[in-house]
Amino acid sequence: MANGFDKRAGIVIGALRGGSGKTMVSLGLIAAMTAKGRSVAPFKKGPDYIDAGWLSLAAGGVCYNLDTFLIASDRIRETFHVHTADTDMAVIEGNRGIYDCIDTHGETSTAELAKLLGLPILLIIDGTKNHPHHGGRGQRLFTIRSLGSHRWGGAEPDSRRPARRHITAEH
Repeated sequence: MANGFDKRAGIVIGALRGGSGKTMVSLGLIAAMTAKGRSVAPFKKGPDYIDAGWLSLAAGGVCYNLDTFLIASDRIRETFHVHTADTDMAVIEGNRGIYDCIDTHGETSTAELAKLLGLPILLIIDGTKNHPHHGGRGQRLFTIRSLGSHRWGGAEPDSRRPARRHITAEH
């Protein structure tokens, strides 16, 4: 039990920048879990009511905000704990890039939120402009085993791939 709270199952959806597909991946994960009869607690980092509305719809329940700039760390942990008590899993959609934040020390970033809650980050890397000869296949989610003391996980969706005309017979 860390910080007075027991461990909860969950994942943070992060990316290197905004517009990389965090909402789509979050919605897909939540929809897949709920379709299998699992209860999912959706959360959004940052002051965004539009994505939170979509996440609520996918989960069939309220999406709560975990904004580390506006809300104190103890309250963030308490909110997470209370709203995941009777669920199978939490999905937290980060905002912008995993290290982007208004704080100059990086203390209000998505990465710091994941550390605060002890959750892994599913990192989306948008490779839209990567050429196939350089390993580009569009949007990717990578498994990064270790970055400091943080845990990461990954998978790869089949979207944002280069157009067929960019792929040669060599591939």
